[in-house]
Amino acid sequence: MTRRFAFLTATLTFASVMFAQQTPAVGTRTAPSNTDTKQFETVLTHYQAAYERQDIAELLAVWPTLPKGDKQFKKIKRQLERADITHVKLVVEPHDVQFTGQDDAVVQCATNEEYVQIEKSDYYQGDAQIQRMGTQNTNSLGQMQKKTVKKNGNVWMNLHRDGDKWTIVSVSDKKPH
Repeated sequence: MTRRFAFLTATLTFASVMFAQQTPAVGTRTAPSNTDTKQFETVLTHYQAAYERQDIAELLAVWPTLPKGDKQFKKIKRQLERADITHVKLVVEPHDVQFTGQDDAVVQCATNEEYVQIEKSDYYQGDAQIQRMGTQNTNSLGQMQKKTVKKNGNVWMNLHRDGDKWTIVSVSDKKPH
């Protein structure tokens, strides 16, 4: 009888621990308030605008913790400063919000990015006219080709509230654990 009692006690203890892990901690919210939702939308709108304007200073206004010497910062800065990319359009749609603390949240977003990439052609006019001209003209046509690039994906944004303002802490294309 004591073995059965010990087994039952252990089973109930295990079940209560598992249930406690699935239940949100006291003070942790599972759904955003209307104020939070509007503030998340504001942060996402500013994030989109920074990318569309290719403006690193504007991006840092909503993502102030992006370390300036960090590899991710350098990659983003190179992308935003590329002269061969124009007409950037970015849509960030939040799908899921999980509060990880009173002032912290993870927002899963679908992203749709579209931009025009300008590529210079390596085609030389002289090569095409060599038979007609008898001599090769090596002047480049300097033709520019425009290619529309479309990318879709998901990102997870870690946000933090300081007072009544939410800002981005990190952005990743990998789902947090």
